Amino acid sequence: MANENKQAVVTAIWENPRTAFGCEFRQTGRYWENLRGDEYDERGKIRLALKSDGGNIMVFYNGSSRPETTDVFTYLGEYVLNTGGFKETLARVAELYGITLQFSTEERQALTRAALAR
Repeated sequence: MANENKQAVVTAIWENPRTAFGCEFRQTGRYWENLRGDEYDERGKIRLALKSDGGNIMVFYNGSSRPETTDVFTYLGEYVLNTGGFKETLARVAELYGITLQFSTEERQALTRAALAR
C-alpha cells in the first residue's frame, strides 16, 4: 500500500507543485523551477526533477547551504511542513491534495503513535 500511496502523491506534486510548496513554479523541459514574481532567480531557488522511473521527485538547490539534492518528501518534511518523517509528510501532503491514503493496520498504528508523541 505504501508504494501506491507514495506514487499517487508524487504524481499530484508533479502536476501541481504550488499546492505542496506554497509558491509559484514554471515548467521548463523536464524541470519545475521555483519563481520569484515572474522571474527565475538562480540564487537560493529550487528546481524539481521527476526521477526517470517516476517514483520520486528530486529537489535541486541553487546557491544554498543545504545539500545539493534531496528527495521531495525529505525537503517538504524538513523545510516546509516541519513533520517528523516520511509517513507523516506523505499523510500531510496527501491531505493538501485531497488524496485518501490506504494504510495497513500496522501503518495506521505507527502514524497514530507518531502523532501522539508529538
